[in-house]
Amino acid sequence: TRRAQGDPLPNDCGQNACVVDPVKGGNNGICEGGVLNYCEDGVKSNGNPFVTCITNADCAMQICGDGDCGLCTVTRPKPCFLETITAAGQADPVFPTGAALACIGPTANPGINSAAGLPGPARVVNQARATTFCASNPSVQYMPGIGGCPVP
Repeated sequence: TRRAQGDPLPNDCGQNACVVDPVKGGNNGICEGGVLNYCEDGVKSNGNPFVTCITNADCAMQICGDGDCGLCTVTRPKPCFLETITAAGQADPVFPTGAALACIGPTANPGINSAAGLPGPARVVNQARATTFCASNPSVQYMPGIGGCPVP
């Protein structure tokens, strides 16, 4: 966030500090004493919420499954960036991790800007699972370190 007429603030935690997340650890931060509200029915397959809200009306305007996103009743610690922002990927033939850092400008929606801390930095770290098939026979799976592809 930015001060009204001046330099950027170090994070979007208000008067609270951005501290290391005790669950995720590493370079992941949470606002000490700060929370974000989420809609109860807007959840990922792992059960983590992703539809942010300020009021129940915010959830009613969103579509989750067969209806709206329920009520604005779920709270989670508000994420923040520690002083140094890093993102690390890892090359792996079976479980690669992709990572990226970016700057995101403000949207036209003040609610989204407030919930997401925009304008500001963004970090994406995605764990994937890769399956490789043989070029000589695409129906045969290649096993890294073992091989097994038919010779043409």
